[in-house]
Amino acid sequence: MPRGQTYQDVHVDRPLTNYSIAHWQDTDMFVSQRFFNTLPVVYASDQYTVYPQGYFNRLYNTKRAEDGVANTIQYGSREESYSIQEDALRIFISDKKRANADAQRDLDLEATEVVTNAVMIGKENDFSSNFLTTGKWSSDRAGIATGDPSGAQFRRWDRDDADPVADVLNEIVEITRRSSGRRPNRGLMTLDVYMIVREHASLLDRVRYAQGNNAPAQLSLAAIAALFELDELMIMQTVLNNADDGVEDANGNPPVNNVFLKDKTFLLAHVAPSPGRYTPTAATTFVWNQYISHGVGAGPAIRRYRPQDGRKGEFVEAELAIDQKLVSPDLGAYWADVIS
Repeated sequence: MPRGQTYQDVHVDRPLTNYSIAHWQDTDMFVSQRFFNTLPVVYASDQYTVYPQGYFNRLYNTKRAEDGVANTIQYGSREESYSIQEDALRIFISDKKRANADAQRDLDLEATEVVTNAVMIGKENDFSSNFLTTGKWSSDRAGIATGDPSGAQFRRWDRDDADPVADVLNEIVEITRRSSGRRPNRGLMTLDVYMIVREHASLLDRVRYAQGNNAPAQLSLAAIAALFELDELMIMQTVLNNADDGVEDANGNPPVNNVFLKDKTFLLAHVAPSPGRYTPTAATTFVWNQYISHGVGAGPAIRRYRPQDGRKGEFVEAELAIDQKLVSPDLGAYWADVIS
């Protein structure tokens, strides 16, 4: 008996035009170019003036005798410098590949996403090395798993007897004293720390009675920032694939060994609303936008160009020209081993 036609006989399978899976990261979640404010500059290297705070906030004899003159005081300054390096990566799209691509494949978009992610992950790593490690800021705090803290120690925030709010508020007092009155206004914690803090009993107790009868006590990111008395609190959740590059399994898939770029970390800093003259701030991102006129706020600049070596095709390149410089170590504090 002949077989009747099925649904598979009347259709040729082909990729959907409105659906696909790509495991590149959401660049909106990267923190390296958002935590500190940016300053456009004309040249790749230059200097800026620093007025050491040791010259200021002193008590002087301001009294002047009836026949005398005002006492004379003085202050000094020094020059520091920045130096901007370029970061860039590119992908080649041959003319043959472009001409043969199906309608659902946007080769320019794919290349743009891949090189953008790669460049920005590199900057996330630079940010971690420059700001999220000991020896950079004037204050380094370390969490302890057991016992009572001493000196720069604190109880790790996954301990039942920890009090993260009190720890942060006490550090705010210290930074304000150390920095001539500038209170920290911005914080950054890694995702693992955030997931512990938002469930910690000491924080939930502060908001429990503000909830309705039918709503459990909950802590949003904004609520935690408010309890810490910060204008903004950011979460770092950048993922890095540590697997070997350039190899594939039997199915043609490259290996995956994803780890968080940073964990168990908290950063507290005073970041000026906008950098400018006579404005103390913890760090600044110097942006060479006279050379690369786009990017930074929206990620790296993207350009498309044909190679000069005769190859038939185009490169899609992401490029960035910035220098993130820690300019005032007294305006921040780094916390390590925040949780176990």
